[in-house]
Amino acid sequence: MYGKIFESIYEGSLYGHFEAIVTFQALIVLADEDGLIDISPQALAGKTSIPEEVIKKGLKVLQQSDPHSRSQAEDGKRLVLLDEGREFGWRIVNYQYYRDLSSRQETREKARERKRRQRERDSQVVDSEGCHSSVTARSRMSRHTDTDTDTEEKRGSKKSRKTRLPPDWELPDDWLLWAKEHHPSVEACSEAEVFKDHWTAKGELRVSWLATWRNWIRRAEKFGEKNRGSGGEKLSAVEEVRNATGGRRF
Repeated sequence: MYGKIFESIYEGSLYGHFEAIVTFQALIVLADEDGLIDISPQALAGKTSIPEEVIKKGLKVLQQSDPHSRSQAEDGKRLVLLDEGREFGWRIVNYQYYRDLSSRQETREKARERKRRQRERDSQVVDSEGCHSSVTARSRMSRHTDTDTDTEEKRGSKKSRKTRLPPDWELPDDWLLWAKEHHPSVEACSEAEVFKDHWTAKGELRVSWLATWRNWIRRAEKFGEKNRGSGGEKLSAVEEVRNATGGRRF
């Protein structure tokens, strides 16, 4: 069990009533979802390690009418007996109000945290190997290329729409991050320049430029490993293809 303690408990008319405050805190933690606590003072003392005499003094104050209380429900009492025929077992007055207030505060805090994380993501800048790509590239990507989500949706149709790589294409930051994460040996920014020149010159149509980019990077890594194994200088994917075809340009 747990309960949220508001700072106002220390600033209201309970100020100076040490026994009432510590007893009230324990009862808030132990109460059920309706604010009910059916436990004797002796059992409460044993459960919380608070001296029984402190508990009893606190209970007495909490069950008294308080004209200075912020809430005048039940004449300002904090506790009322569940059964007038018993000396213990209480309902916390205004428990539901403060529980709902706590839930609203937690909801606002979570919303603020989500916005904070979103601002951090929006302010991220990827700067690697002389390639500068900010998160604004995401909007360029969504305008000019197929995203993963779009591609998945299109797969459900019989025929997917093909597009050309735009002449103003720039490497989106998440494409760069993917390359660096999965193929760190490839100079992704340099490959991006060759990738753009190659495909804008050819003017070919593709269903997914993201998939084309990933395949390009995979080939670049493969060719790079081959070059390193032979002791040669690392070449880009398109340069390797040119060499393999006798220097013929695409």
